[in-house]
Amino acid sequence: MANLGIGVWNSITTIIGVALVGRMKRKTLIIAGTVILTGSNVLIGFGGLLSKDPTANTTTAVIVVFIGLALFLLGFEIGPGCLFWVLVNEIFPPEIKEQGVGLVNLLQWGFNLLVTSVFPELISATSLATTFWIYAGIGVLVVIYLQVFLEETNDKSAINGTYDENEILRSGYKN
Repeated sequence: MANLGIGVWNSITTIIGVALVGRMKRKTLIIAGTVILTGSNVLIGFGGLLSKDPTANTTTAVIVVFIGLALFLLGFEIGPGCLFWVLVNEIFPPEIKEQGVGLVNLLQWGFNLLVTSVFPELISATSLATTFWIYAGIGVLVVIYLQVFLEETNDKSAINGTYDENEILRSGYKN
């Protein structure tokens, strides 16, 4: 039953993310999503801390972690989940776009593998709380990086990075 609930919530947050992409600037949306992801990691860390406290109510810890998980899904789906490939295709100039997208794809899968591999070991070596607080710290660094270095791409064409809205039509692009 929990899997069904998570699946339904993931679907709802995906719809929210898709709806927001057309209404908000991409940079704003990916930073907002990453801030929510970071905050949810902090919240899950506190839930992990509560679960180890013998004086705390176990139900409270479960609720805190559940809310953190729900917020994590929301942050992911309104930020990196719906914008990753859009941004990747818009940030590179045409002369290096194929190589850039390929490199980012390789890095993305490499980091996915790293997080998946390190997560259980990190929990064993530290604790659930510390692990999620480490990820929250990384999230803070990501938000700073995005704020400083990510250019807004809302008005750029995914074909060549220009600001001409008719570029796709003139390029002969066919679906």
